[in-house]
Amino acid sequence: MWSTPQSILNPKPLSVTSAPPNKLFCLGNAASLLGPCIAIVGTRRPTGYGLKVAFEIARDLARSGVCVVSGLARGIDGAAHVGALAGGGQTVAVLGHGLDRIYPKEHQRLALRILEMGGALLSEFEVGVAPLPAHFPQRNRIIAGLSLGVVVVEAAERSGSLITAGFAADEGREVFVVPSRAGDTSFAGSHRLIQDGAKLVNRAADILVEFGVKVEEPLPSFSEMEPLERFFWSHGGVASLSHLHNAPRLKERFREALSTGEVREYALQKFVWIGKTGAPRVN
Repeated sequence: MWSTPQSILNPKPLSVTSAPPNKLFCLGNAASLLGPCIAIVGTRRPTGYGLKVAFEIARDLARSGVCVVSGLARGIDGAAHVGALAGGGQTVAVLGHGLDRIYPKEHQRLALRILEMGGALLSEFEVGVAPLPAHFPQRNRIIAGLSLGVVVVEAAERSGSLITAGFAADEGREVFVVPSRAGDTSFAGSHRLIQDGAKLVNRAADILVEFGVKVEEPLPSFSEMEPLERFFWSHGGVASLSHLHNAPRLKERFREALSTGEVREYALQKFVWIGKTGAPRVN
């Protein structure tokens, strides 16, 4: 399924950090790292709100020519990669293991789609190295080092995303945080970052203005599609026919969304929420 990873030089933003990797291996298009990169990270157990915001920010960053960097983990990372693809842009996944495997396994199709759409998979670990827990904090410094800034979406009090944000701050990169309601424990770490001086953001335009880039605003979704959109975000932006079979009330909305291109099939019996983005077909 995968070709042989190639060893590449550290991209300039990463090479000037305090602890760049000795080696960096790549599958896919290493040139995707030459343009501006923004990282999006967050919890592996997100709320529907967190998934929706991560997808929309990634989609709009990609539509504005920004490469979205994340870690291919469940939850927010996956939504960020899917959002970037839906925006017709490039996305890079930094892995905490060798490039001969994909973790988690359910993201194998997503990893392949990243490569097909001109993105890349990166790792400092040799082929054959397993996804051990100690590897992921190391992986996080690379995510931060590749990027102009890091967007934290939904981080609890103890979250690996805070490690990534810490690396970014230490290297003089911007840290952006999406807030939630006061007292929301799933965002406790996010709110602490804001208290510590991170920049509060709600959309891609809030991020891009910091770098002098104008974001192309998406067209508003039709209100009658909101239940279907929420349903997709409860499944990370991607739903299978078996998921939809358990939601019979959404059957007509699903057919309508397929006809308008708001939902598109990207694998056998699997569908991705696109919305009114005008993004190219994902199939």
